[in-house]
Amino acid sequence: MWFLFAFIAAVLWSVVSTFDKFSIHSLLTRASQGLIISGMFSGIGLCFADWGNVDSNLVLWSIVAGLLLQFSQFCYFKALKDEEVGDLTAFGSAYPLLVALLTIPLGKYLTLYQWLGILLVAIGVIVLRWKRAQSNSNNTFFHILGYVVGLALSSLVVSEVLDAYDFFSALGPYCLGLIVGGLLPLMFTSERREFFRVFNTIKPKLWLFGWIELLNVLAVACEVY
Repeated sequence: MWFLFAFIAAVLWSVVSTFDKFSIHSLLTRASQGLIISGMFSGIGLCFADWGNVDSNLVLWSIVAGLLLQFSQFCYFKALKDEEVGDLTAFGSAYPLLVALLTIPLGKYLTLYQWLGILLVAIGVIVLRWKRAQSNSNNTFFHILGYVVGLALSSLVVSEVLDAYDFFSALGPYCLGLIVGGLLPLMFTSERREFFRVFNTIKPKLWLFGWIELLNVLAVACEVY
């Protein structure tokens, strides 16, 4: 059964990535605008959260996880300007390697077969990056690195949180982190002015962003399950 949910999550992520590529090139003018819209729609998750078992520790770490994911998303949107969707998704698949390394100090170890699978993914990513190194700038490399590291740290925090709390208890604070991280660019005047200028253009297409955020949530739910 886990394989089915993993497959569904992969399909959903591919759909999300394809739409993100389209939006960053055709609808949005800055990577930060993708974060702002994501933060706006993340508020929907608050309606499905279970606030009965929430404590300060859960709130803190769930918000941290949301902020880390939004940092990763920002780097992801920046990298999408130069990378193909398939290539960037392949780079993102390297994050389990970082998660595995970060869990060692926590006393968690992977089996030999798990390490072998992660190693093969890492080799594939290195080969792919080497082939594209001459066509992309150093800035793109750092955007990809920020995307992978942010995703790994967010996944690690989420994993630790879900070991102690159920999904719906963590959902509310996690969405708060996504909202805060997503709306941070609005603190800057230039970002705020440009977003509201573009917003009038993309307003009729907001339903597309709503659907893509729903697919994001479903993909995360499949991975957690």
